[in-house]
Amino acid sequence: MSSEPARSSRMPTSSGSPSAKGPAPHEPGLRAGALRCPPRHEAYRSGLAMPEDLTLRVPREDEEHEFLRAHRATSPETPNFLHHYREGMPFRRYLEVLAEQERGLDLPSNHVPSTFLFAFVDTRIVGRVSIRHSLNPFLERVGGHIGYVVVPEFRRRGYATAILRVSLQIAREKCGTLRILVTCDDDNIGSIRTIEKNGGILENIVSGPDLEKPKRRYWIEMG
Repeated sequence: MSSEPARSSRMPTSSGSPSAKGPAPHEPGLRAGALRCPPRHEAYRSGLAMPEDLTLRVPREDEEHEFLRAHRATSPETPNFLHHYREGMPFRRYLEVLAEQERGLDLPSNHVPSTFLFAFVDTRIVGRVSIRHSLNPFLERVGGHIGYVVVPEFRRRGYATAILRVSLQIAREKCGTLRILVTCDDDNIGSIRTIEKNGGILENIVSGPDLEKPKRRYWIEMG
């Protein structure tokens, strides 16, 4: 399951696998935690766990094998599962790139800072999420603040709903807004249900020659 449009952190360029260019969103030293989702999200740096023991965080350097397993299981059908990754890239460098992207270092003009986290259940990566800190014209039209993907073998288990629920708390902090935009393909029944379970209110459906499928645009009020 995926709510992620191709090239979601930037203005569209061409289809295919995500850019491997430079820095990306996260801090390499994050550790998993066992915290309940608080009323106000404290930094995700210790991890943020749901009742399902799902935690959003950056992998540790010793978790490269699990990172690659999730990549190989998901990227063939979802080429933008990983942002800013090139095959063979040293894992430590990839974590640095995520941290740089989060801080907005050396971003192309059509990119925005973003926080890119992986969803862990125990030692397994079940999905990932990209949280864009602001909206450029492309993101406001079809990309939204949050894009998530669930690893194929973990789909239809409720993880997408949990990932989005935790991501909304992080987005409130990172985006500085109580109104979060989430989008999905008009025929993606799973993502439609996930977004609506999290309080999404449909604003409109957009289409155009640049889109393979119409996109549903939902706003979620954090209140």
